[in-house]
Amino acid sequence: MWKLFVFLGLLVLFGGCAVSRANAAEDGARQWIATHEFATNRDSNFAYKISPDGKKIAWLAVKGTSLALFIKDLESGRVFSKNSHDIWNFAWTRDSQHVVSDSLALSGTANRVVAVLSAKEGTESFSVYTPGEKGTSLIVSEIAGDNDHILVSNNARDRRYFDLFEVSLASGKSELIAENDGTVRAWLTDTAGRLAGRIRTDKARNTFQVLTSEGGYADVYTWNDDDRVTVLSVSTASRQAYLLSNKDADRVALIGLDIDTGKTRLIHEDAAVDISTVYTDPASGVPLVAVSEPDYPRNVVLDPRLGKVEEILAARRPVRLGIENTDDAVRKLVLSLTTDTGKEYYLADLDTGQTVLVGAASTRTFRRALRRMEPVELPSRDGTRLHGYLTRPDGAGPHPLIVLAHGGPWSRTVWGYDAQTQFLANRGYAVLDVNFRGSTGYGRHFEALGFDEWGGKMQDDLDDAAAWALAQGLAVPGKVGIMGWSYGGYAAAMGVTTAPERFACGIAVNGPLDLIELVEDLAPAWHFDGPLVRRYVGDPAQSAQRATMRGRSPAFLADRLSRPLLLVQGSADDRVSAATAAAFAQAAQRAGKPLEYWSVPGAGHDFTNWKDRLKLYRKSERFLARCLGGSDGGFDFYELGYFLF
Repeated sequence: MWKLFVFLGLLVLFGGCAVSRANAAEDGARQWIATHEFATNRDSNFAYKISPDGKKIAWLAVKGTSLALFIKDLESGRVFSKNSHDIWNFAWTRDSQHVVSDSLALSGTANRVVAVLSAKEGTESFSVYTPGEKGTSLIVSEIAGDNDHILVSNNARDRRYFDLFEVSLASGKSELIAENDGTVRAWLTDTAGRLAGRIRTDKARNTFQVLTSEGGYADVYTWNDDDRVTVLSVSTASRQAYLLSNKDADRVALIGLDIDTGKTRLIHEDAAVDISTVYTDPASGVPLVAVSEPDYPRNVVLDPRLGKVEEILAARRPVRLGIENTDDAVRKLVLSLTTDTGKEYYLADLDTGQTVLVGAASTRTFRRALRRMEPVELPSRDGTRLHGYLTRPDGAGPHPLIVLAHGGPWSRTVWGYDAQTQFLANRGYAVLDVNFRGSTGYGRHFEALGFDEWGGKMQDDLDDAAAWALAQGLAVPGKVGIMGWSYGGYAAAMGVTTAPERFACGIAVNGPLDLIELVEDLAPAWHFDGPLVRRYVGDPAQSAQRATMRGRSPAFLADRLSRPLLLVQGSADDRVSAATAAAFAQAAQRAGKPLEYWSVPGAGHDFTNWKDRLKLYRKSERFLARCLGGSDGGFDFYELGYFLF
């Protein structure tokens, strides 16, 4: 306890200086923001959720030096808080008496458990349940009309597959509902929270199957592994399902599916890009809002009940709309509005027409110092058009440039607030986030251009993006770096290894450095994506492809490293080999190569510990300042927390 008081005292002692520096001090024309604001922030608040009965709203926010669960009674206005036990997301139970979360990991492992917290004031009831003694447990659904049970999937029996259990919130006892035969990618529940079907994968074929009255399964919808299909909702009452799908098409669209006949109908599509997100009615499964990302977000309201939401959107563009959740009657909704400077949360009451601000991201205290994220389009060397986002610092250019490569790679960068991007811009760098070929969101054809192109044309696209920025006068020649996490970490390591004439330095975080190992020792979480991984990366069982993969693996190219590289690897990463990263670092350092290595004790593929995130930001700004000449904020008083907690 004494450490807490010491730390809070130091926050008071040093905090005033830091706040004034963040909000008033300038580095030239640039308003300075303290490093900890991006890595961990005492004003953080998020995950706003209204209770199913519409009478309470709950959220997570920092209290003292840890996260707390806050609950507000909407009738009386009373707010109280309780220990969150380090959950970072949650859902209400159907009776509005508890919140449940599957975001809590067992100490020292990546295994997640189900946490149950009472929503009553003055009660610190907290329980942890898992159907197996190990493995990860994920909440599948809360069950309508059953206040004691939820459905939970768990992979203790086999890390590659999840079985389905019914878990009692009162006793923690679990009952096996459905055992995975090794082919079930996902269990599907209906709008009442009951098992309604499954997605079965057999080699390169996927099938949406519905549960029959006899207890068997009937095929309803099939697709190949190169199709993008997501089952959004299933209603056994209306016999309808809603899906995102690009089957027999280039772009992902929103479709309706009759689960008795298998007939589909188009509900909504974007003329340029995939539909990325759809929010559905929790009671009927009917789509409410669809979002696509051509450049700025495009929000389309599909349900006439949400006319008030359309009014909000008309007054706030560009903005990304999110429906965090609704009450059971879909008369009260928690909305999120995201821009490139942060997020705001609103409670919308469709009966009264009132919309009330209930929370705002921690960036609100320094959002005026944040920079605009601008959509850009640029050419690659073979004529393929690439899209991305450019964030420029204050002051006339050109500036030192960071090419930021996203993870996945079957994902994409979208417009909105990104802490890493804004941190780099505040330190004086222009940041170019590139959706290279193989990125999702731009249709089947663009994604397929990335097949067999890890370290090939996907890498060329990042090089071409840097060349474009230089040609446009946006970047200082000789002051271009590359940075990324996961796949982006791989791309950063490849960039400084194979294109030293373009990239002056790089930062690679949790990047797979050996493509052969990545495929042959596929992480359990990617078991069903094996064919897709081989399509992107290559098949090491084929001798010619194996040779190509080796030539595109930084693990075997340490002797070619001639530019400074900051290599960061979580020691408990369950997707990327920490041993391979360590071996690469040792080989490079023995050869006298300019490599700085940081093995992060206990960290997984994502850094959930605030101290790890802060250290990463501090190491990054020091490294980049030496290499590219941007600013280094120096000691951040939050670093005192390293020694106190």
